[in-house]
Amino acid sequence: MDYAAALAYLLAPTDPSRPVVARPDANLNLPRMRRVLDLLGAPDARYDAVVIAGTKGKGSTAALLAAIENLPPTQREAFLLQAEGGMAVEEIASTTGVSFETAKSRLRYARNSLRERLQELVWMS
Repeated sequence: MDYAAALAYLLAPTDPSRPVVARPDANLNLPRMRRVLDLLGAPDARYDAVVIAGTKGKGSTAALLAAIENLPPTQREAFLLQAEGGMAVEEIASTTGVSFETAKSRLRYARNSLRERLQELVWMS
């Protein structure tokens, strides 16, 4: 395989119909790794971090996470309660102790801010 063919192969989209099969010799023993980390005093638990791995989309994922992190705290809370927690506006209002209209407004501002920030990134790339 020459360079051009290798590059084309690496940059080609994956085939979602093809099953993902781990190598027979792969040892994906995550519980064992957790025990090792615990014996070391759980150094991974001391850091607020997200590991973004894979071959495609790392930049976009990092940009989205940064945009969410930069939201004002009340907007970020409302956005994450809906996006990650699956809460409806009524539930967000009740959980955060604000009115329905305030929760709805926080979500709207958060979405608009994220939309603007991510559109800026599209234009920069």
